[in-house]
Amino acid sequence: MENPLENLEKYIREEIPIDERKFDERLLSRLAEQNERAKKVMLVSIITVSLVLTLFIITVWPRSSEEAVMISAGGGIWKGLLRDLPETNTPAVVLVSEKGRVTGAGIYRHQMPLRIHPIKRSDERKEAELWSMAIDGKLKFEAAREEIIQRTSLGAALILADGPGSPFISDFVTDERRVTWAEGANELAEELRKLGFEYVEVRFKAPEGIAELNKFDLVIITAYNRTTNPALGDMLREYVRDGGGVVLTEGVPSIMCTQYGPNEDVVTRDKQGISNERNLSRIADWFGGIYYENTEGGPVRITVNKPFDEPILLNITLGLKGSAAVRLPEKNSSALPIAIWEKNRSCFAFANRFGYGRVYYQATASDFHYTRSQNEVLRKLFLGGCLWAAGNWEDVSQ
Repeated sequence: MENPLENLEKYIREEIPIDERKFDERLLSRLAEQNERAKKVMLVSIITVSLVLTLFIITVWPRSSEEAVMISAGGGIWKGLLRDLPETNTPAVVLVSEKGRVTGAGIYRHQMPLRIHPIKRSDERKEAELWSMAIDGKLKFEAAREEIIQRTSLGAALILADGPGSPFISDFVTDERRVTWAEGANELAEELRKLGFEYVEVRFKAPEGIAELNKFDLVIITAYNRTTNPALGDMLREYVRDGGGVVLTEGVPSIMCTQYGPNEDVVTRDKQGISNERNLSRIADWFGGIYYENTEGGPVRITVNKPFDEPILLNITLGLKGSAAVRLPEKNSSALPIAIWEKNRSCFAFANRFGYGRVYYQATASDFHYTRSQNEVLRKLFLGGCLWAAGNWEDVSQ
């Protein structure tokens, strides 16, 4: 193949007069430099593509041929190759094996990408026993989910918060310092990463559809303004029903049932006309609470034994100033009170199950009105609720 650069050089040498060559030789020099740069860029591109393909072949291609077992929340079990994994409309645990022992696992939901995480090694005998139980149909969904969450990363979490410029002032504190909603959300994200969440994202606007939520195993909502509205509450119902975990705090449940201003959802108001109690019927089935209210404060007592496996939370009663509260149904409630305001018996914190998912509510994770030791207890309680909602532990009380 002819080299156009050589042809151009020949033309300049033979056809152009000597006194006119100076400019063209400079042009030729620049073209030569550009040609060399193009060769280097092409070489780098070839090397990069080769490395990506090699990495894909090493990490992904062999995995597609691994044996897999899918344990559905609905009770079904599928066995085959990972590359042939079928669709499922219910949450499922997927285990993959190599030489008869579990090497990786993940939680699979409809419209949610499956992520297989390496199992944290204990010993080959236990990994072989786990695979044998799965193959024989002796490993149920809840037990399998708890097993893999304890031995893999915790997956992905989304925090929806009010961003910079929000008209609402955060009560969150960190190291005795009051922080904005955005700062509080970012610091919470860092704490979740330390707990083992593989990916944590903070957003300051509402998701546009359920598909956005389904990318995450846990959704935490602290927002009052830009990201919380009734439409989000409707999306969360579907998300929780299909196996997602949700954590709400402060007055978020109230905002999901109304926009600001007088309406029929307000049950009572104080002397200044501010809502004291709001009907939560719009979200009650999946959330668990039926009324939201503002409280004057008083003793808050933790009602379950060592919740979320935290010794510091055993037999604790806190004297707290006014905050939020949620009332549960008096009869046939699926929600479990974890901490209550003793004055009116409303919940400061509770856990609920709906469909295949879990919901945790806590009135506040920390507050600048409270002491450092009180905030330490509240923070541990809140993070424990996040882990439980994400699927860690079968029972709240350990």
